Amino acid sequence: METDPGPDETVDSPQRMLHFARSHKQLLVAFIVLVLAVGYCLWEEMRLSKDRDFFLHHVDHEGVAEACLGILSKPEQDRWTQVGLYLGSDPKLPEAIRRLDPEAVSIHVDDIAITKTPRHFYNRLEFTQNKTNPTRYDLSYVEGPRGLRTTCLYSIYTK
Repeated sequence: METDPGPDETVDSPQRMLHFARSHKQLLVAFIVLVLAVGYCLWEEMRLSKDRDFFLHHVDHEGVAEACLGILSKPEQDRWTQVGLYLGSDPKLPEAIRRLDPEAVSIHVDDIAITKTPRHFYNRLEFTQNKTNPTRYDLSYVEGPRGLRTTCLYSIYTK
């Protein structure tokens, strides 16, 4: 004699199969999104590492620092004409800076920032006057949106 299965017994009904397929599809989509997110993060880190290596090991730090000092040591009225955001290939920039093939160069009245990769202005070279010694200017590698990691690469003293 056959009995009908009770509510606790397993039955492969179409609704149950549909629910099973949906949950697996959702898991697959979540897995794909996770893989893409991790891949993107690794790719971004690779690009940042490439910039870091370039700025730390393949740049003429002395030449770039002297070029930046040349810009900032102009009389104040001339300095204001150079304030702005420049493309790296702009002929107004000194040759030592253009040789870096930067994406952008940001010149302010009292500092200069040079970035290599678009969208990564927080991974840059920065030329600033030292806060404790006004006769010293530092060329530093700055990483992170708020200068999370800063490495002084070269210093110039003025008279």
